[in-house]
Amino acid sequence: MSHWVYTFGDGKAEGQAGMKNLLGGKGANLAEMSNLGLPVPPGFTITTEVCTYYYDHGRSYPQALKDQVENALAFVGRLTGRTFGDGANPLQVSVRSGTVERGKKTRSTIKLGICGEHGGDPASIHFCQAVGLDYVSCSPYRVPIARPAAAQAGLRQRTGKTA
Repeated sequence: MSHWVYTFGDGKAEGQAGMKNLLGGKGANLAEMSNLGLPVPPGFTITTEVCTYYYDHGRSYPQALKDQVENALAFVGRLTGRTFGDGANPLQVSVRSGTVERGKKTRSTIKLGICGEHGGDPASIHFCQAVGLDYVSCSPYRVPIARPAAAQAGLRQRTGKTA
């Protein structure tokens, strides 16, 4: 079975600096920093080979990718004490870390949010609230779920209660 996802964190990594063609520059450097024992938040990198596979196989993903990503999320969750999808104590993941904070520092009036079907999921709304996103957009069919979840997230933020 192909190795599509490489984890790093807790002073070790599956990758290393010499794997830039496979992990990309940032992924290889994060792996190397973790291997050196530098304080790198745990995470994972999806290999560049997934992109090649996607285009070579009619825009489909490798069958093993989903399980490998779920295992990587579980690995990061064990190290952080959080669970992906948990509304009360969510595991927060990001692409190119710091995007929200960097964007708001660059332009304080910028409004950042997400849109799509995941926007109506209560765990997504709690996550967005926690990372400072300003809005969540979703399909009209999800609005009856999304509005109470957004209100609940707002109340949790104001009161400081997690449950």
